Amino acid sequence: SGTNGLSSNVIPYSANTNSQSGDPGDGGIIWNNSSQTSSTSIIIDHLDSNNEDIDVILGLIQVNQRIIIQDKNNSNNYQIWSVSGTPTNASNYWTYPVSLVDSAGTGSSNFSNGEELLLFITAFQGSSGTSGSSGTSGSSGTSGTSGTSGSSGTSGSSGTSGR
Repeated sequence: SGTNGLSSNVIPYSANTNSQSGDPGDGGIIWNNSSQTSSTSIIIDHLDSNNEDIDVILGLIQVNQRIIIQDKNNSNNYQIWSVSGTPTNASNYWTYPVSLVDSAGTGSSNFSNGEELLLFITAFQGSSGTSGSSGTSGSSGTSGTSGTSGSSGTSGSSGTSGR
């Protein structure tokens, strides 16, 4: 079997730094801490910046998946998060318990309010399952035919006469 595959989704959003809880507004992402990289949860609206409803995709995010938030115009500015707990749905947005994995550039401190972002959701990569049980043994084959008898040996010499 081959190695496990990965995929990701890229979705346009914008930073909302006006609050740290509740509905982030259409196309918005908020962090539960004004120092974004100290946050323990990220809140993502079910509508992206294109006003497309991606609630189904957001509902598929699971514990241990990665969420990457990147400046739309500069890939050097980003935050990488690991989902650390069960996400919750609040009708118009999702809240994800997270822990920071890495960050760089201006995204390593804070994205500014209204900044255009790209949200990357990496697909969950499950571990390999356990091996299945062994199959039953096959039946024994039939016995082969007997071989031919060998030829008789030569007679030995006679012994000496007794007295």
